[in-house]
Amino acid sequence: LKSVYIPNNVTEIGERAFYWCSKLTSIDIPDGVTSIGSSAFSGCSSLTSATLGNGLKTIAPSTFYGCSSLTSINIPDGVTEIGGAAFSSCGRLTTIDIPDEVTSIGNSAFSSCESLTSIDIPDGVTSIGDWAFSGCSSLNEIYCAATVPPICDSWCFLGVDTKACTLNVPEGSADDYRVADEWKDFYNIVETDFSGTEEIAADAAADVKVYAAAGRIVVENTAAGMPIAVYSADGVQIYGGTVSDTRTEIPAPAGKLYIVKCGTRVFKTVM
Repeated sequence: LKSVYIPNNVTEIGERAFYWCSKLTSIDIPDGVTSIGSSAFSGCSSLTSATLGNGLKTIAPSTFYGCSSLTSINIPDGVTEIGGAAFSSCGRLTTIDIPDEVTSIGNSAFSSCESLTSIDIPDGVTSIGDWAFSGCSSLNEIYCAATVPPICDSWCFLGVDTKACTLNVPEGSADDYRVADEWKDFYNIVETDFSGTEEIAADAAADVKVYAAAGRIVVENTAAGMPIAVYSADGVQIYGGTVSDTRTEIPAPAGKLYIVKCGTRVFKTVM
């Protein structure tokens, strides 16, 4: 099985539905699907991309376990929980943007994602399970927007170079992270202004589209003359210009979170 079309009236995908379909290359889950069972796509080693519909509320345990070719995935805003081993052993996954509604990250959720270079943890996350990011040996930047350090279970960051990886936390919270279990292992804990990302959720329905692709920040559906500015997570402007076409591509280093302002609209993207 190399491809599959799931119609809009499907509401549930059962456990192990596509388990070990090793030649399946992509999957597009419609908005009508509200539930995906455990290990539904586990072992789909040729799967390179997956689009999840907006009706999904949880990422079940081991949903994409062992999808070793997966390079990108969108997690819809409505998701509140990422289950254990959900993305474990996705060795080519480079970045992941966790929605603001997520409150918990399960055991081994992203373990052995060796190519993961950055992670954006929203302020609603209160707990992170055992081994959640263990084996993420390329991780060099973590953005955790929670003012109170999320409770991390044992060996959460085992295998992460905590001397080289920068942990970005909200202003005024660095001292709390320096004494919190697991977080205190990081040498570089930097206070960062996260306020520029708060407007993003309210702007989700805007026509303007911002995303990262092949070392560039892509801005689409803009009107001629609209100003665009790109900022690093610490507020430094790295680009400023005016739109001359409906599509603009801005080169940017990988493994970073960026704030993109298009006119009065604000977006965030992770390269």
